[in-house]
Amino acid sequence: LIAGLLSIKAQALFELGETEAAQEARLDSLRWARYGFGDSDGALAREQAQIAALMRLEDG
Repeated sequence: LIAGLLSIKAQALFELGETEAAQEARLDSLRWARYGFGDSDGALAREQAQIAALMRLEDG
């Protein structure tokens, strides 16, 4: 749960132009996700890309 929320926070910060804070939140998200689930096949990167795409659709 925390990994997903941090990923959404990262995307929101990016959209606000806070790129440094967005990168920090994205890295924290990945750390929590790897801790909880592992990532042997790149699933975390795909999930973050999906969240970013959804955020862009809402802005659309």
